Amino acid sequence: MADALGQQDVATLIEIGESLLAQGDLEASLHAFDGALTADATSLPGLLGSAVAFSQLGMHADAYRYLDVATSIAPEPPAVWRTATSVALAAGDGPTAEE
Repeated sequence: MADALGQQDVATLIEIGESLLAQGDLEASLHAFDGALTADATSLPGLLGSAVAFSQLGMHADAYRYLDVATSIAPEPPAVWRTATSVALAAGDGPTAEE
């Protein structure tokens, strides 16, 4: 886990990544999320943001890899399962989305 100063950096990188993702700059958003995950490998927003960006790039195997880590770290939050459902639907994997 990152220290207090590192957590501020992680939060900033997540904010940048989410903004870039919303603007459709997927590669740049992945770079920001990767920076956050380098500082804190358990950053749920970093993992989920990466999964969404990879999914939108059509790189569904990579998206699932990040989701697997997110669900192993935090299996309860609804955001994890909403993201997993969105990624599965984008990948055309309806049966997985229904789970």
